[in-house]
Amino acid sequence: MPWHKSFEHTYEFVAEGESEPTDYYFEVEEGPIEPSTYNGATIEESRMWVSDDGTRAAGRVVDGRHAWEFDSLLVDVTVDGPAEPFVDDRPSYLGRYPLSGATGDGWKGDMPWHAADDPEHTLLIDGVGIIGKTSYDFRVSGDAEPTNYQGASINDDTSIVDGRVSGSLRGWRDAFEFSGDLESLTINGSARVYLDDERVDPNEYGEELDHVLTVVSNGSPASYEVSVDGRIAAIAGDDSSEAASIRDGRTAVGSIDAGYHRFRYSGSVTDLAFDEGTAFVYADQDRITPDDY
Repeated sequence: MPWHKSFEHTYEFVAEGESEPTDYYFEVEEGPIEPSTYNGATIEESRMWVSDDGTRAAGRVVDGRHAWEFDSLLVDVTVDGPAEPFVDDRPSYLGRYPLSGATGDGWKGDMPWHAADDPEHTLLIDGVGIIGKTSYDFRVSGDAEPTNYQGASINDDTSIVDGRVSGSLRGWRDAFEFSGDLESLTINGSARVYLDDERVDPNEYGEELDHVLTVVSNGSPASYEVSVDGRIAAIAGDDSSEAASIRDGRTAVGSIDAGYHRFRYSGSVTDLAFDEGTAFVYADQDRITPDDY
C-alpha cells in the first residue's frame, strides 16, 4: 500500500550504512510533530521523543532512517553525527538555524536513550604477571566497547559483535565497558577477571560447567578439536591453559604429545576429531572416540 503524507512538511534523518549513532534535535513554530514511516523510515519509540506541547522532537538513529511530519515553520535543527538531514525531500541547510522564535539549546541532551546506552559496568581481564596466553569470550545483554581502564591495551584483533566479545592477551590487561548484564564468561588461561573492580569466578556466569573433558596423550603427538552444545573452558593451571585455545566459547582446539589436558563444560559433547595422531578422550568417566559423532 502506498504511503500517504498527513502533514504539509517532512523532515528525515538518513544514516543508512552508518555504524556510529546520530543524535538530532529540531523545533517547529507550532505543533504537532509526529514520527512517520515516510520513504521507508522506521519508528523507534525507545529512541524518539516529542515535547508535551508538540513543538520539539529528538531522536537517535543508527544505520537507518527516521522521518517526522509537521505543518508549521521549522525554526531550529541540530544534528550530532553522520546522518544526513532532508526537509521535504531536499537536503537541509543547517547553517540557517536557529531562526527567530527558537527556544535555544537548553532542552537538548539528556534524552531517555542516553541513560540506556551509557556504559554501566567494567570488565577487566588481568594477565599481568601471568605466564602464557589467556583467551576470553563473554556476552552482555547491552553494548560493549574496549577501554584503557587500569592501563589496559586496546587490541585490533578483538571481536565485538552484537554484545559478544572474544579476544586474547599475554602478560597485560584488556578491559571493556558495557551496558546491561554479563550473561556468560569463558576464560581459557590463568588471567584474573574483575567485574566493577571485584574479582569474579567465570563459572558463575552462564551455564554451570558441570562436566569434565580429559584428553590423555598416548605417547605420540596429536592435534584435536572437540565441540560442545554448551560452553567449554580450560581448567586453570592445567597444561591445556597454554596448549589449547577456545573458539566461540564452544570448541576446544589443542595439541598434545605428553600428559593430559582437562576442560570443564556444560551440555553435551557434539563433535570430536583429530587432525593428527590420536589420544584417549574422556567425557567425565566415559571414553569417547570420533566414531561416536
